[in-house]
Amino acid sequence: MPETIDPDKMEEIQNADETWILDFWAEWCNPCQEYKPIFEEVAGEVDSVNFGKVPVHEHKQLAQQMQVRALPTTVIVRGGDQVARNEGLMEEDELKDWIEEKA
Repeated sequence: MPETIDPDKMEEIQNADETWILDFWAEWCNPCQEYKPIFEEVAGEVDSVNFGKVPVHEHKQLAQQMQVRALPTTVIVRGGDQVARNEGLMEEDELKDWIEEKA
């Protein structure tokens, strides 16, 4: 299950030598709700990286910090650096392929 990301955890992520797949989402975002089970399914299957969900409706500053302008947005952070991003929904196979290629 993906970890919920708050400002303290985001600081840890940006200072860690790990790879994180972050889903920026909001409760009011219908596409985000469609993406939720897909993201969670992939998070349960792929154990080579860490998964987190950033609730933008609670932590707008994290979206601003990562320059997220659309929801849902999936971001790969490795060693504190943003290495890839995707705006919008991805299907399960598409998300797995994207992670394999970019992470």
